[in-house]
Amino acid sequence: MSRNIWIRKKRFIFVVCIMIAIIFGAITLSNSNKNVDSVVQETGNLQAENATPPNAPPAVTQTSDIPGFVPKPSLNGSKASYDLSLKMTDDHSFIAIANITATNVSSDSWDKLELYMIPNLGGDLKMGEVLLDDRPVHYSLDKAALTVKLPEKLPPSATTHLKISYRIKNYSYFSNDGDTYVLAQWYPMLATYRGGWNLNYNANSEFADTDFSDFTLNYSLFSGYHLVSSSPSDADGDGSSGQLKADHILEMFVVVTKGMKSESKLVGDTNIRVWGYKLPQSTSDTIKQTAGDLLSFMNEHVGPYPYKQLDIVTGQHFGNIEHPGAVTIGLVRPEHLKQRVVHELIHQWFYGMVADDPYYDGWLDEGITEFATSSYLKQDSYLLHYLNLKGKPSNLPLDEYAENEFINSLYVIPNYKLSQYFDQTPDDKTGFKFLHSYFEKYKFSHVTTPEFVRFMKAYFRMKDNSFFQSWIVNESR
Repeated sequence: MSRNIWIRKKRFIFVVCIMIAIIFGAITLSNSNKNVDSVVQETGNLQAENATPPNAPPAVTQTSDIPGFVPKPSLNGSKASYDLSLKMTDDHSFIAIANITATNVSSDSWDKLELYMIPNLGGDLKMGEVLLDDRPVHYSLDKAALTVKLPEKLPPSATTHLKISYRIKNYSYFSNDGDTYVLAQWYPMLATYRGGWNLNYNANSEFADTDFSDFTLNYSLFSGYHLVSSSPSDADGDGSSGQLKADHILEMFVVVTKGMKSESKLVGDTNIRVWGYKLPQSTSDTIKQTAGDLLSFMNEHVGPYPYKQLDIVTGQHFGNIEHPGAVTIGLVRPEHLKQRVVHELIHQWFYGMVADDPYYDGWLDEGITEFATSSYLKQDSYLLHYLNLKGKPSNLPLDEYAENEFINSLYVIPNYKLSQYFDQTPDDKTGFKFLHSYFEKYKFSHVTTPEFVRFMKAYFRMKDNSFFQSWIVNESR
């Protein structure tokens, strides 16, 4: 073999070896990369699992646009307007007359009317005449339910007129502090009608399930007394008699008082009035400042408060209870005062304008209000010590809760769950953007739990009901 041939063979073998090495290296590198990708993927999955607690809410996909979403509020088949009169008597009771125009806007014919008569609970109620279209009519009264038998069926779109006279004193939603009398749900209130009369009552509920209505109130009080109410046109000074009107509100709340003084704060077009007996200036200033700041915030971030007046009535023995256009605040320790004022005033939006059936869906105003309160104040609710994650779901009928259970289920759990969900978002205003969209779509209507679930799923593009399953039952009914 010549030297040149040997050299060419040697070069050929060398090139072949280099090519084999390159090919083998590429294969090895490819497998190595696959192994690295696999490890990265597995590590990433492991990190994600370790970073997220098992019961954490699903990841948030934020959107303020809901293409094609059509709100479906709960429709009511009964409508009412009220012409009320209230007269104070010598024994500190009140004589009342309720003229109620009831219209059947359902597709059914009615054989009766059902009304809440809350003054029959735990108090001194004396019924007078009950007239239907100016004629005496048979009625029955059982606890909070007043049932009026119709002599003839009332067909769809028809209207009837009911007149009820009565005297009230000391009932379950009647309280007094000195010369001040708080009259909540003091008149017969037409129940909602949804395929049947929907009159349910439980002592743990602050309210009846009624619809937005128009009111006229004529009142006559003793000299020196004046009246504070849900009407946006209450007199500022002493006025022992007069007439008030309020349109499209859920209820007509009334306080009759003597000697209470008020201080005012104007926010936009709304006059905030703080009422009390010899209220310490520091307390009055705290309430006015808290209410003014909150009203400005809610007007901007959730939706405008639509009335010219907002009353805050304080008293040592009052409960903290919301009503359209007015709230009562019990004078509590200073560290709790601000939180309670904020909570009750937020109810002007979530109860006063976005309503629900408090017997089945009371968490929709209490839980959402508590969430908004905590979010606004950027602090935990003072009710958080009630938290029991193993408690009952939030939307059971009220009769299914023991007295020590409903605060956790209606107030605390919804706030906890919603806060947990919204805490995932980098924008601390996400919660209020959501509430703004919710408010705008459902203001002056009634919402059910399934409808809220449907809205929240659409807003955040949730793929399933997993967020709700631990604390809401029948979320898709």
